[in-house]
Amino acid sequence: MGSICGHAFILIDGALVLEVTDPDPIDTSKYGRFGFEAYCSKLRFRDICLRRAVWKPVDEHYDPEF
Repeated sequence: MGSICGHAFILIDGALVLEVTDPDPIDTSKYGRFGFEAYCSKLRFRDICLRRAVWKPVDEHYDPEF
């Protein structure tokens, strides 16, 4: 589970199971916490593990072939 610039994701056993964007993400430099809000759902978590993702921006471009 992690978040990068408002792009949040959850992985279970190495597989991506949830991917969402948050228009107003929590400032993790000020608040080192996370939370779930799942109204009327039946979610159950066991042995949850949180990791801080390390990333860097990559400039992508496409060179036309014709």
